[in-house]
Amino acid sequence: MYISTIPINRLIFDDLLNWHNEFNRYFEDIRPVWQTQKYPAMKTWASEDGIIVDIELPGIDIQKVNLSVSNDELTVSGSRDIEQPAKDGSYHMQERTSGDFSRILTLPFTADTNKIEAKYKNGILRVRLVRAEEDKPKKIQIETT
Repeated sequence: MYISTIPINRLIFDDLLNWHNEFNRYFEDIRPVWQTQKYPAMKTWASEDGIIVDIELPGIDIQKVNLSVSNDELTVSGSRDIEQPAKDGSYHMQERTSGDFSRILTLPFTADTNKIEAKYKNGILRVRLVRAEEDKPKKIQIETT
């Protein structure tokens, strides 16, 4: 006859933890995609000399967007106004978020803050950052004797 050395309380705890994990996994599978994405969505392209960042901001007043660079971090923040339904209507479905937002992107280098370009067109904010000269790799000449 086998007698377990694990206390009964531990067995109950393990069962509850397993049930909790399964419950969470079930609801993660049915959660809409838009609720799991970070906002605003970003796309980046990097090279040895710089990086281009596209930030999706459709329907946002660009005057309410703040963009800053500090060392190796690009920060975009702002707010999207809350849209009110028509006086005689109500929302049938609403997937767009409103309110304040903020995203921080860690850059693969230190940017030259004097050479940053930012343009907003068709709901996309494109930011071009150039790698600072002092941050670029330096080739070292090897002397032979």
